[in-house]
Amino acid sequence: MEHTAKSPTGHEPLPTDPLDPALIHLVPPDRVVLETRALNTRDNAAYSAEILRARGAQCVVLVTSATHLRRAVKDFAAVGIEVIPAAADVMGRSRTGVDSFLPSASALAQSHVCLHEILGYLRG
Repeated sequence: MEHTAKSPTGHEPLPTDPLDPALIHLVPPDRVVLETRALNTRDNAAYSAEILRARGAQCVVLVTSATHLRRAVKDFAAVGIEVIPAAADVMGRSRTGVDSFLPSASALAQSHVCLHEILGYLRG
């Protein structure tokens, strides 16, 4: 099993040190491979496929955010990489109160993420 890491949007920092505590307990350091050329999910899948094939990997665990996972699985399948999807962050239900129906920065951010993923998935 190999591991490549790239932010789905290119903005969020991801661990780049194979000895980072976020990675060391999940994947042996010598099995962590960071793909750093891609600027989007489709390119990340293509560049990762090159790396993974060179290392003889046949099936990999694809770790990304829960909202991004469906699109990432699709892009990796398109380049012939078999993946086991693993969500790194799952947003649960929150309490619904009167203020839940008022505009907020967090609601706008969640809408942005949702629309980004829907449009990215439909783009094919």
